Formats: sequence, C-alpha cells, structure tokens
Amino acid sequence: MRRKLGYSGFTYVELIITVSIIALTLAFSGPSLERFAKQSKTKAAAREIYGRLQQARMTAIKENASVPAVFTNAGSGVMTISYATGGTQVLNLSAESHLRGAFISSNPLTITFGSNGTAYASRTVEVCHSDGDLKAYAIVVNNGGGIRIERRDQCT
Repeated sequence: MRRKLGYSGFTYVELIITVSIIALTLAFSGPSLERFAKQSKTKAAAREIYGRLQQARMTAIKENASVPAVFTNAGSGVMTISYATGGTQVLNLSAESHLRGAFISSNPLTITFGSNGTAYASRTVEVCHSDGDLKAYAIVVNNGGGIRIERRDQCT
C-alpha cells in the first residue's frame, strides 16, 4: 500500500487547547491538594502520638512496671516517654512548623500506664493545624487504658 504524502501529528491549536485544559485543571485542584496535604500531616502527627502511647502501654505490660508519657509545654508540642528500664523517647511536633502542637489541659500532662495496661486517669491530647479551618484530632486515653483518635471540627 502506498502512503499519502502529508503531515502527521498535532497542530499548534490542538496543543494550546490541551495545555490550557491541563492548566485550568491544576489551577482548580491546587488549593484542595494543598489543604489535603496539610490535613494529612496533622493526622500523621496524631497517629504518631497514638502509636507512641500504644507503645508505652505495651511496654508497661511487658516490663510489669508503670510507664509515664509526659507532654511538656503545650506550645512546643514535645512528648517524652520514660520507660521503666531507663530508656526515653522524645516526640517533637514543633519540628513541623505548620502544626500548633499538642494542646493539653495542664502543663505538663502525664499519662501513666500501670503494669496491667490501665491508665491512672482519663486524658485528652489534641493536635491542631495553624490553619484553623482544618479538622483537629484528639487522642483520648480512658481509665481502662484504651486509646482512640477522634476527629474534631476544631481545637477546644
């Protein structure tokens, strides 16, 4: 078969229209993607605290000793877990400059897990973003040692 002589490919008009459509799509989705990224980082910080508290609870059961998780200076959002064996873990939420950190009712806030995994008192720690329009997350520890993450409309 013989090929016809001619040009193949895209015209400039087709390319301009395609690029324009892509640019418009990105322009409208950009702000929501940025909001999603901020919300994801806030949720990740809450999950990190949740994981560390679970680890402290399991360590208390494993070592058959009390393990305190101490939240210091609500503004900087620093959490220290001191293990019965002498080890210490530090979680610094202030490393993420966009987070307001862990908000606590008293400073310092200590959540202590007993040797059977129960907490000595119910406590709540909130993680919020500096953008007040975003959801906040509360890590709630009940007397039985249960730990859960709650999504809230705003920090209290």
